[in-house]
Amino acid sequence: MFNLNENNRFVMSRNPMDLRKGVDSLCGAIRSCHLDPLNGDVYVGAGEIPRAQLRHFKGAVQTDGYKVYDYFEKVPGVIPLSC
Repeated sequence: MFNLNENNRFVMSRNPMDLRKGVDSLCGAIRSCHLDPLNGDVYVGAGEIPRAQLRHFKGAVQTDGYKVYDYFEKVPGVIPLSC
């Protein structure tokens, strides 16, 4: 069962992720950032879709891009974390 709550850590990419490449490619992209794609974290790509996916999210967000911080630091209830 997939459940998002305040215990999830969200990791956002500043670069778009091509979902057409499949799961193995996405896991490889996550591993290239020295992260584990199977540890329960929620990985979100860049662009308009993550904003829509996280529009009701409250909590801490870790990202590797300043544009994402610029956006989320203005959202009440969201705490941007450093890498």
